[in-house]
Amino acid sequence: MVVRSLIAQRRRIRLPGTALYGPRHANSLVIIQPSLLRSQIELKRAKLEQMGTAVFSLPPSKDLAEKTIDAIEEFYQQLAMPIRLSDANITDQNDIDTLMHIIESRDFLKAIGEHGKITPNVIKDIVYSAR
Repeated sequence: MVVRSLIAQRRRIRLPGTALYGPRHANSLVIIQPSLLRSQIELKRAKLEQMGTAVFSLPPSKDLAEKTIDAIEEFYQQLAMPIRLSDANITDQNDIDTLMHIIESRDFLKAIGEHGKITPNVIKDIVYSAR
């Protein structure tokens, strides 16, 4: 359930970017995921810690969730996937502002996520932190 919700959240945020700027579907998901996870880290901490130990063999620590997100990014980089908008050649502030305008105009994005905590302002922070 949590995985499906995370995928749905990423898809809702990345769809306008894929349509406007053309990064492949998987790339746009990869670009958004680390910023999304960092934004929602307290809500997702337990699952990230579980993933860190089970998938990446990270030792328990106070910042295990943060290290897990770093490990996810490193994994994507090893696959030569872009992890930032700039890696996908989306660097112009006007492009990012256009993307945000489209996202903000969508009614179904008023509060998404399994806890309804991802609002347009949070989405804006996620997108800007993915630059």
